[in-house]
Amino acid sequence: MVENKLAFASISPKLSLFQSLAQLAPLPTLIFTIQEIFGYSNADALSYLIALIIVLFSANTVVQMGRRFPHAGGYYGYVANGISRSTGVYTQFMFLFYQILNTAAVVIFGSWVLQIFLDLFGITIRGFYFLPIPLILIFVIPYFGIKLSSWFYVVTAVIEIAIVFVLAVLMLVHPAPSSLLLAPFIPTVRMSSFALSIIFSLFFFTGYGSILTLAEETRNPRSSIPKMAIISLLGIGFLELLFMYASQVNWGTGLTSTFATSAIFPTYLEAKTLLGVAGLVTLGVFAYISLIKGNIAIQNATSRGLYALGRDNVLPPIFSKVHPKYKSPYGAILVNELIAIVIIIAAYLIFFFIIGISSGITGDAAIYLIALLTVGYLLTHIFANISVPFYFTLKERKSLSIIKHYVLPLASTGAIIFALSLSFTGLTGYMISLPIIVAAYLIIVLIFVLRIRSKHPEVIAKAGEVIPDLGSPIVRSGDVKNE
Repeated sequence: MVENKLAFASISPKLSLFQSLAQLAPLPTLIFTIQEIFGYSNADALSYLIALIIVLFSANTVVQMGRRFPHAGGYYGYVANGISRSTGVYTQFMFLFYQILNTAAVVIFGSWVLQIFLDLFGITIRGFYFLPIPLILIFVIPYFGIKLSSWFYVVTAVIEIAIVFVLAVLMLVHPAPSSLLLAPFIPTVRMSSFALSIIFSLFFFTGYGSILTLAEETRNPRSSIPKMAIISLLGIGFLELLFMYASQVNWGTGLTSTFATSAIFPTYLEAKTLLGVAGLVTLGVFAYISLIKGNIAIQNATSRGLYALGRDNVLPPIFSKVHPKYKSPYGAILVNELIAIVIIIAAYLIFFFIIGISSGITGDAAIYLIALLTVGYLLTHIFANISVPFYFTLKERKSLSIIKHYVLPLASTGAIIFALSLSFTGLTGYMISLPIIVAAYLIIVLIFVLRIRSKHPEVIAKAGEVIPDLGSPIVRSGDVKNE
């Protein structure tokens, strides 16, 4: 009988870093999301910088808990050991709500992006024809193990980051004549509008925590995983900050309203002006490749999240199946792939037959799923942040720090709660169904977790435990060890 165990300590910290970089996907994020910020503020650089600081507050949770509870479930291990086992299981289902929907959403979104890009050259192909491309790749590459995925990340991410940096530099050295160099840091809009631009900037960082799910497969995870998570945030954060600043300066700091309302993504227009058609093609191709790369990272993170619950007997045994040769959680990969396909088919059928949308169906379906999954992402981070003061107050009091264990996690939580409240503000039409679906999911999961706790307390008692090979949590002399 082959032990269902991942490839323990099989990749270096530097390789695991690219899991985070892959899901952050800076190139498509900058191309397709930057207009949202300009829709609320003229000071995109300041909005983004403040958002980066808020996210670094949240990353403090990774540093504090990651050093103690490296786990294939990521935040699952933090909350299970920090608050309670059943709360950890509940949090993991929030994480899976986010990542499973993300698997399907990015498949659809990437197909929509490719459709839009080809339209620039007069080539009209409906987005759903491209769906098989990512669906095949996000199954095949993760199936053959984390090393193959990691090297795919490395090659594609290095090119992607180089493209972003080169384009940013070119935009900087070709500023619009009317641009004021400090304008991207000086907001002239109402505070409420500027606050919204910060909230939308927060979503640039979704995915950096996916590196946590590789803790059991990375060497020295207690020190390396938190370090790599911070490096990915700072590296991509400053790269994107440079790009956003340069983009506004190149476009014209007094023309942010036209940037926000441009029918063609402004980054495409800027790339064509600076690099010609060949540069535009290169940008578009690698933006699509980056989305696939990000989708592979999502699959890897999701499958390990499912695997962790399968290993703990919360989910059926198929989720804990590990390939005897490639050491990939192939059972979870297969199930997540099938669920993603079902979600994609259901989204198209609902939009076409029930909502009555046929033109632009791929884009509408992608946007809806992204709006839906955002709630799972935010709720997961709330519970992860709260686990820090719980753990250090109740179980490691002698290490307690007011700043690290109260101020930073609670400040981050406050910002996330504000973002969560905005997620359901001003919804109209079929978007009104978003809170209904979220509420129904949370209630069903709560009933499921309570039932397991009642019927199988032995399962809950061991949920989220760190595997013995990773050693005991870091506890200083005189501290109380986590039970």
